[in-house]
Amino acid sequence: MFALRLYHGDVSLENYLNKKAKKGYTLTQMTPFLLFPVLPMIFYQFKKDPAHPCRYRVDSRQVESQDLNDYLTLYQDDGWQLFRDNYAKRITQSRIFYTLDPQKLALFSDEDSNLKNRLELARLQLKSAFFVAFLFIIGSLLFPLSQAPVTSLGHFILKYLYHLMAFALCVAAFINYFYWRYRYHHYQKNQL
Repeated sequence: MFALRLYHGDVSLENYLNKKAKKGYTLTQMTPFLLFPVLPMIFYQFKKDPAHPCRYRVDSRQVESQDLNDYLTLYQDDGWQLFRDNYAKRITQSRIFYTLDPQKLALFSDEDSNLKNRLELARLQLKSAFFVAFLFIIGSLLFPLSQAPVTSLGHFILKYLYHLMAFALCVAAFINYFYWRYRYHHYQKNQL
């Protein structure tokens, strides 16, 4: 089975792979689809294998090359294998692990690892929010919604809809990022 899908982040990728695994499909290959470079799309190849259901986890940690073997060994000791046919690493920038043990729910379940992952996801969300806000601002310049003078709150909202959406998106991403940053640093301080 083949599938072409827009890349929405590591959490979405992990959920998608696990949904396919519940239906009896095993991931065999991931390839970037670069026809439209601004849209990060991935071409997935699955095979039907209901006898060996997998559980997938996506880890976005950045590991130095000299620590990579220790990193992979740590996962292997915990029962996780690295999915090696991921040719879309340029898009995902993450490692995909799988296990045949349905009892394995998390790669790392300690508080420090969970907070690091949340902080990394919040950082990626913040970057995405700025990019989308930039697109909204450009869109408002190229395609203004209203040329009428602002005479009421409704006209103001209509005239500056793109700007208001961009602002709200950035504020929400900032709050999320600083919340998880505070939680992580607070946890680190309490560990000392």
